[in-house]
Amino acid sequence: MNKKKEWKISLVMVLASLVLDLTIFTFYAVAGDSRFERSSLTGLYGFHVIIEDLRPEIEKDGLKKEQIRKDIESQLLKAGIRVLTEEEQMKTPGGPVLQVIVSVLKSKSYGCYVFHIFMSLTQWVSLERNPAIKAPAATWHFGSTGIIDYKKLNNIRNEVKEELARFINAYLSVNNK
Repeated sequence: MNKKKEWKISLVMVLASLVLDLTIFTFYAVAGDSRFERSSLTGLYGFHVIIEDLRPEIEKDGLKKEQIRKDIESQLLKAGIRVLTEEEQMKTPGGPVLQVIVSVLKSKSYGCYVFHIFMSLTQWVSLERNPAIKAPAATWHFGSTGIIDYKKLNNIRNEVKEELARFINAYLSVNNK
């Protein structure tokens, strides 16, 4: 799809969400949640959580990285999944890391935020052709993109919680808790 057509589609999405006054309009999802990817979660008992920094203007508007971290860690613990410190993660086979990226752009002209949430589980894996070679690899991932009204920025936290629920369900489907 060319850039001009993508721009027009994005504009239509923004306008549609404003006209319909939707709380959140999610229009794109990326998934890596197949049976194969879920199997890579088997036997892991916890994860170190990394939350990427938010843009300063987004934090200033009220969406806070530390609140997202608390939400995620609380939800994992409630599901019976350990949250590892960095030191524990380094000592754990596979060194599992749950990385969460919440990218938010503010559109002043349309009175909304466009956001993308991406979660991935990265762990050390061995190459089949040479098991002595190990490298970090994302073995499970999921993401979504949407639009939200200015007044409802903090509702992005709910979207993050929904994405995390997908991860927790994938994890629990291959680990008896």
